[in-house]
Amino acid sequence: MADNRICKVMTDSGCDIPLALAAEYQVEVLPFPITADGVTYLQGENFTTAQEFFTIMERASSIPKHAQITPMRFYDAFVKTLAEGYEQLLFSGITSRASATYENALQARDLFYQEHPGARKLRIEIVDSRCFSVAYGYPLLQASQKLQEGETLEEVLDYLDGWFSRMEIYVAAYSLEYAKKSGRIGAASAILGEAMGIKPIISLIDGVAKTHCKVRGNAAVGEKLRDIALERMSPGSPYGMLHGTYPEADQILLNDMVHATGYEPFGNYDVGPVVALNIGPQMLGIGFLGERRSTPAK
Repeated sequence: MADNRICKVMTDSGCDIPLALAAEYQVEVLPFPITADGVTYLQGENFTTAQEFFTIMERASSIPKHAQITPMRFYDAFVKTLAEGYEQLLFSGITSRASATYENALQARDLFYQEHPGARKLRIEIVDSRCFSVAYGYPLLQASQKLQEGETLEEVLDYLDGWFSRMEIYVAAYSLEYAKKSGRIGAASAILGEAMGIKPIISLIDGVAKTHCKVRGNAAVGEKLRDIALERMSPGSPYGMLHGTYPEADQILLNDMVHATGYEPFGNYDVGPVVALNIGPQMLGIGFLGERRSTPAK
């Protein structure tokens, strides 16, 4: 792709897009700090792939924790973008309903303009994705490509709003250990679920996590995710998949979706650190475009 100095596209490492692919599309990824056994890790510096992070998780004496990307980290990124000669910057990251990242980016923008009065020539657009993982990672790859092909920032912002207002994500954890400790599922429900082999299917829509339904047994997880997608996705909708440490289940769901729709997903990615720490690495998920919704109130 041609180098574009008009608009830089930026996101956070919760996007679950492989760093090599993000670099190919010229999307800069700011990493969430992750602490395991007192050591802080940054994706792109201390590890690169999801598989490397899974090893860190396995070796840790307790479940690692992730912190926010601070306003100062954003501020430094904005200063660097200005120095690089860009005229525009587009940032979109994990939903504001699950993280302070969006608000931190807004604070950093305010500070940046206060500290650099002449820097208004750098237009900074900060977009709340209202979603998680590759559901915002993939459209940002497309946004970067559209900008490099000559589309305006306004056109790209309209594209992202259309995508985020229709995106639905459904995920399932094969083990409830991480979901219990992250608070996604109550402790009592998790214990009972583990004992009975019950797997909750969680919907992630407009940044809100809800238990959509429950199934019994590992084999039923992929079947239910397939049925939900085929029932709710708009005709011809792109869909993407997210998988962890159960590749055989992922392959079955992939085969079923391709057979039913007649086309491949836009991507089938490893679950990244942020989602893995909240749901667990033993997971399976699918996202697609459904009916358009109004922008939710903050």
